[in-house]
Amino acid sequence: MGNNGKPDTEINIKSSKDRDVDFTTCCFSTRKVGVMDNSTKKVPTNKKCALLLPEISKITLYHYRSKDEILRERKRTEELPYIVIHPHSMFRRYWLWIMILVTSINMVCIPLAVSFFGTDIHMDWIVYNVLIDIAFIVDLCLNFRMGFHHGNMEAILDLRKIRNHYLKNWFIPDLLAVVPIDYCVLILSASGGVDLNGVDPSDVPGYLLKISNVFTLLRLLRVLRLVRYVNDCMERVSVRMKSIFEVLYNIFGIFLICHWNACFQFMLVTFMDYPPNSWVTLAGLEDKPIKIQYTRAMFRSLCHMMTLNYGTGIPRGMSEQWMIITSMTIGSVLYALVLAKITALQATFNTSQRAYEDLQNELTVYIRDKQVPGSLLPRVFGHMENCYQGKWFDEKAILNELSEPLKLAVMQHICGNLLTKAFGDTDPLFLAQLLLVVEFESYQTGDVIIRPGIAADYMYLIDKGTVVVENAGVQHTLMDGDFFGEIALAKFSKHYIKVWTKCPSRLCSLSVQAYYAVMEEFPELQGKQLIRPSLTHPRRDGKT
Repeated sequence: MGNNGKPDTEINIKSSKDRDVDFTTCCFSTRKVGVMDNSTKKVPTNKKCALLLPEISKITLYHYRSKDEILRERKRTEELPYIVIHPHSMFRRYWLWIMILVTSINMVCIPLAVSFFGTDIHMDWIVYNVLIDIAFIVDLCLNFRMGFHHGNMEAILDLRKIRNHYLKNWFIPDLLAVVPIDYCVLILSASGGVDLNGVDPSDVPGYLLKISNVFTLLRLLRVLRLVRYVNDCMERVSVRMKSIFEVLYNIFGIFLICHWNACFQFMLVTFMDYPPNSWVTLAGLEDKPIKIQYTRAMFRSLCHMMTLNYGTGIPRGMSEQWMIITSMTIGSVLYALVLAKITALQATFNTSQRAYEDLQNELTVYIRDKQVPGSLLPRVFGHMENCYQGKWFDEKAILNELSEPLKLAVMQHICGNLLTKAFGDTDPLFLAQLLLVVEFESYQTGDVIIRPGIAADYMYLIDKGTVVVENAGVQHTLMDGDFFGEIALAKFSKHYIKVWTKCPSRLCSLSVQAYYAVMEEFPELQGKQLIRPSLTHPRRDGKT
């Protein structure tokens, strides 16, 4: 506090030509807060590992709360004697998106190739598999130097902790998903390391291909990595993008399950060398193009999973029967999960509108219980509609959740001009404090706001609407931006005017107690005429 009892302020004084003083600037000046200007601070860079350091973005600012914290985290990462990838680095972000794309394509192509390609394997497919395997091996190695967050703690950058964490959690499934066991089987068979006794020499290529395909399916364990990386990415996007990303992710998951089911049903038949009573043989699909085979398999899969029918006839063999049982079971569980997800999404949409409808229902029950006359119903529900416009929200609670600077900025936008018009060129600090204590009220047509003789405890400013003020038999019409009831700012006074609304109106109210509580912080303004003359005072010529 200063010598005069007024709070100390820190204001950057500039000429009026440079800028105008606004309420938001004044709010930051009402208390001493240590603020560091980071606009000119240079971000330390290291060309060798700049991509591995935490980046300055909205997501990292949300996590670390300030740019200074990010700079300290960058310095901490740079000072490490070894190379480690920070979980909030640019490299980590781009690598996650690349691996999500690669893994998604891989999850579609692997079962498709195992089920439908047969012995018709092109060199392009082999090259693609080798490149993808290299990418996953690189990712496996990078995880030993990828920092992580443990709860709300700071990033773990210690190599020993990183390795132990990865080895205990995801190393085994990731290793099984990248080891080329199928290639090893083919190499061993070519070198004579696989016992093929009892196998017809003409069936050896097909037999080896089946064994290789079985081990190829181990690559589907990469779906665990996909789920893990998707969850990491969803923590690094905005709330709106997170909702969109989650919907797309769920749609892809449903498609992937149906796709796998279709591929496995066809693969089962191919592994059994097309039995005469199988659905593929009965439909004559053995030598059809892959697109026709896949289409019929997908149709059959969807029929099973949606429990519509058997798709292409009643299953004949025991293996097909068990496959259909499994397919229907998975489909039933998936249907329940999708229904629950849709219900949850529906519950998150239009929450304010549903809350408003619930409030109206409660109001209806209350009116019936208290036997309120029917003539009041239009006014009661009209008041609700005027206040909330079909969407319920607690305005006072929302404003109280905001920080003081944010609340001041919002209040300045809503009613800053009203206070400026009412109080003129008063101290901006004083107006800024008044903004924080202003409240909002809504009235219906014909509501009497002020009656003569009642205690004057509120001053009103018209945000939207029209009111009529009767003063000494003369009526004045006030509209947006006008104010009335300023006599309340004189202690122990009473109103001598009558005020009622001409249409649904929204007013800003300033209580006497709040006004004088603010005035105590500005003793130099006490005793001065701060409020401008209201339009409710009649002119000398008797005109309004």
